[in-house]
Amino acid sequence: MKRATQNDEETVIRILTESFDQNKSVNFIIKQDRKRKKRIKFLMKYSFFIGMNFGEVFLGEDKLSCCIVIDSKKNKNTFKKLIFDIRLVRNAIGFFRIKKILKREKILRRHQPNEPFFHLWYIGVLPQYFGKGKGSVLLKEVLAYYEPFKKNICLETSMVENIKFYHRHGFDQVSKIDQELAYELFIFKHEFAK
Repeated sequence: MKRATQNDEETVIRILTESFDQNKSVNFIIKQDRKRKKRIKFLMKYSFFIGMNFGEVFLGEDKLSCCIVIDSKKNKNTFKKLIFDIRLVRNAIGFFRIKKILKREKILRRHQPNEPFFHLWYIGVLPQYFGKGKGSVLLKEVLAYYEPFKKNICLETSMVENIKFYHRHGFDQVSKIDQELAYELFIFKHEFAK
């Protein structure tokens, strides 16, 4: 695995846009219209910006997989982030959906740990390589990289088919949101031995 640089932005955006095209959580966030694919692409551009500024972005060695990990202690509001937030609303979410998205974020925060943690925000593989072990290799490398920090890694998924994948890699399901959103969201945590 390698740490992404600004030069890798288009590669990361392409991987995440393609791999999250049918993701329930992503499609809940973005406005559903004829520009849906462009909106997903902009969401991933925003996500790359957040990852580069408030966490880390990694690519698999073959550049067929990637992930974005956010450090909860670093994720702060800045002027630059505010500008990107406004652009996200304009280009992906839509102004009339802001309340719905803010409610979702509030629900998610209730299920996140109070202590500092790493948020595995996205992990994606180009669809033609699904099921070929690319995601497993990257996730194992990411877990090995973060193990010395001794902070929990948390994530959420709306894809039922990903639950076994996360269990196989040492994540435990700690919560399930099924009443407050229009879809089920499963919350996972990976604890390192202290």
